[in-house]
Amino acid sequence: MKLSTRATLLSLFMFPGSGHIFLKKYFFGLLYISVATGASLVLFISIMKRANVIADQIVAQKMSFSVTKIIELVTAEPSIDEAQLLNIAINIFLITWLVSTVDAYLAGKKLERL
Repeated sequence: MKLSTRATLLSLFMFPGSGHIFLKKYFFGLLYISVATGASLVLFISIMKRANVIADQIVAQKMSFSVTKIIELVTAEPSIDEAQLLNIAINIFLITWLVSTVDAYLAGKKLERL
């Protein structure tokens, strides 16, 4: 398998930047990994906050343990500020993933020509 194909598949299916690490392009690999990890952390923290609020309500017996009520709370719209932050984080992650994949392919092609 060609270097460009392997690097592209790593960035596409593993994590943004992993193809660059494979190609020994450590600076760009760590840059893409850092940005994608930061965006992932924002999403993870938001999900955990919502889960903790729901769990606290159940433990404090402010609501009954009802699957339909839990689903309703999980799928409730976030606040406007939180929704904007989540949209930004998702877009940053997706753009990083796309740019990392294309860049890994191009970097692999360049190395194949040498």
